[in-house]
Amino acid sequence: MKRAQDDLQDSGREEEAARLEGVSWHGLRHTWASRLTMKGVDPRTLQTLSGWRSLVMVERYSHLSPDHIRRAVEKQLRGPWPLPATELDSNLTRLQDEASRAL
Repeated sequence: MKRAQDDLQDSGREEEAARLEGVSWHGLRHTWASRLTMKGVDPRTLQTLSGWRSLVMVERYSHLSPDHIRRAVEKQLRGPWPLPATELDSNLTRLQDEASRAL
């Protein structure tokens, strides 16, 4: 990255060079693997694309963002929902009745 920063500074693009501060090829590899994973690329394909010998490396380099995990949970919670309000109300009433009978 240092060479890229130097080239940018030499060409008068100091702001772009400054944005590369702290960026490493290693970090970019994590970003690349994580973004492909969150786009749905399967682990074996990612392993092949990256040249890793094992799936352990895929797990080491690919990370899921908190937003990605939240969206996955929300998608699962939606499932076959939403139930029509009347059906939801009757199910809730039935569950409340069953709970009160159990006491």
